[in-house]
Amino acid sequence: MKTHSRSQSHGKAAHSDHPAIRDVWADNLAEAMIEIEAIVKDYPVIAMDTEFPGIIHTTEGSGYNQFKRNVNELKVIQIGMCFSNKV
Repeated sequence: MKTHSRSQSHGKAAHSDHPAIRDVWADNLAEAMIEIEAIVKDYPVIAMDTEFPGIIHTTEGSGYNQFKRNVNELKVIQIGMCFSNKV
């Protein structure tokens, strides 16, 4: 399977045999979204992962309700995306 990666000489999306990792911040978010739009045409299966800075609620209960309460009150600090053309 081929993945998209940024061409080092031009900064544009290009097919590659190696996975690419991108640092996306506010200043390059628009460019990254355009690149994602191009990638999903060929790789429509997307897996996502999110990271949050920790746990602030550890009181009564556990499982889903505690997890949901923490997620709702914290800001996501990282989002990972993996694109594939196979299910």
